[in-house]
Amino acid sequence: MFDSRSPAVKVGGYIIIGFFVLIIAITFGMPDFMSKMGMDRNTVAVVNGETIQHLDFVRYRDLNAYRYGNAKSDEMQKQILDRMIQERLLIQKAKDLDIRVSDKEVKNLFHRRFANEQGKFDESILQNFMQRLHISITDYFQMVKDELYLMKLQQLVMGGVGVSPEEVSTRYTLQNSSMRIRYCYVSSNDLKKRFASRISVTDTEVEEEMEKNPSEIKDPKSDRKRIREKLENQKFEEQKAELVKKLDSLAFGGASFNKAAGMLGGKISTSNQFSIGEPVREQNDKGSVLYAISESNVFRSDALAIDIGKSSRVIQSFDGLYVFTPVKKQVPFVKPPQDKYEAIEKRVYYAKANSLYMSLLNTLYEESEIVKNLQTGE
Repeated sequence: MFDSRSPAVKVGGYIIIGFFVLIIAITFGMPDFMSKMGMDRNTVAVVNGETIQHLDFVRYRDLNAYRYGNAKSDEMQKQILDRMIQERLLIQKAKDLDIRVSDKEVKNLFHRRFANEQGKFDESILQNFMQRLHISITDYFQMVKDELYLMKLQQLVMGGVGVSPEEVSTRYTLQNSSMRIRYCYVSSNDLKKRFASRISVTDTEVEEEMEKNPSEIKDPKSDRKRIREKLENQKFEEQKAELVKKLDSLAFGGASFNKAAGMLGGKISTSNQFSIGEPVREQNDKGSVLYAISESNVFRSDALAIDIGKSSRVIQSFDGLYVFTPVKKQVPFVKPPQDKYEAIEKRVYYAKANSLYMSLLNTLYEESEIVKNLQTGE
């Protein structure tokens, strides 16, 4: 048997423990460590095995500096690298779809881009441009080729987008709708004060809870306070659920907003005017967004369905409860005039195309292996 007091055994034990600590640190504390092994400072990113070199990054940054303001700030350089990665993913996808770009197409774009006042290709303009960018004709040729891959993929995506007359009419209706609501809000803190006698917890209840779950008890003094708060919260949620049930029952029965607001017992306010789809804002100088209402499924489904003066179901937020009623509801269900039809159609078209494009990009991100290695602060 080994003598546990032996120095050799102790040293060996420390080495083994140190080895496992190192493995844990690498695995959990430094997730990018393994992925960046073998990468030098000349590589700013690897996208599905394809590298983006630092020189490529600098050229792209300088060529597109007009888009980014202070392009050499650390934060902006990170955004620029993200844009390069997006483009690299899309170019890879274009090639996977067998989209092709010929040398002739690149040359034709050169001729259009570096034409003189007479519209003819001027090699001196091209040379001046490359000297400013410190780039060779071969490298710039590849940059333009990648640009054409992106253009063709974008055309493919946009070619699959269509807009129906119904969509144009719906957008016109939404843009020209006008609504305003009155709402009643009560905070959770105010409800707790109102329910104080019903949610109070006795010492006996605390003792019973501690006896039920002895494994949770570590420090009886501090645990007693924690368990009391837990029981109070449970009772509060029960009381709140009962109130919500009563208010929803009023709404289903077609009760008035005034009756529901009286039961809720909160502060009554009126919103700013808004169109369908726009956020609901408070009626004040700042017009702060009422996120709890705007993002609620209850509001989205009830706002147009309920009559003016009638109460909605309850909107539950993390900090309190709301009920509301429309006080203005103008929705022009008519076709857009011909002189506005084309402009609305374009807006709908580009919104759908952009959504489809972003969905494609999100899918590519999820399916790809991307490692960033950009060194900022230099």
